[in-house]
Amino acid sequence: VWGYLLGPLCRLKPYTLEWLRAYPLREGSRHKQLAAKLGGLLEVLKPSSEAGVDASNLPGSLVALPLFNPLREAEELRSKIKKCLGINVTVVISDSDRLYIHRSSGFALTSRRSALKRSLYLGFLAYIIGRTFRGKFAPFATPLAVVGEQLDSFMLLGLTELADRLRGSGAGRTVFEMAERFEVGLEEVTWRMLSSIKHCPAVLFKPR
Repeated sequence: VWGYLLGPLCRLKPYTLEWLRAYPLREGSRHKQLAAKLGGLLEVLKPSSEAGVDASNLPGSLVALPLFNPLREAEELRSKIKKCLGINVTVVISDSDRLYIHRSSGFALTSRRSALKRSLYLGFLAYIIGRTFRGKFAPFATPLAVVGEQLDSFMLLGLTELADRLRGSGAGRTVFEMAERFEVGLEEVTWRMLSSIKHCPAVLFKPR
């Protein structure tokens, strides 16, 4: 469906459509089953990173599961930084999955549950609407949890998007891109290959 109907509708790039059309059935079905269990129907129907299950930058057929409670993780991290360093920081946990901000109203449609206040969670429907009507919606990385000083929506989105760009995509944004980079099969990427790539899991912003 995504390779032939929804993908072109959402204006996905030609090479992305090729990857979707070559989606491996055996591995893909297992991935979809896991995503359905974790995120339900609205999540599993996304073309990639369904329910936050991410297979990029991992070897073989391993996947990274989403944080089950991002807010609690952010609170614990902030508490440990305060205890060890004696400083107060605002901790933002984000995901490269895009949410879509309506350019006129500033209201967001999200494909993941977000910490953004003025937002509506629609799962894969947010992805379709945001990409199909790109003139009316702007994509941003998704803040999943915020603990500490509360940031206004535009500051939060700006910092989240900037952090996402600074972190980069490591060995690739998708398993297809990663395998292509190393010139191996989808399940043939190794830790040794990945260790050759610079990885930046966190970004620190300091106000002037």
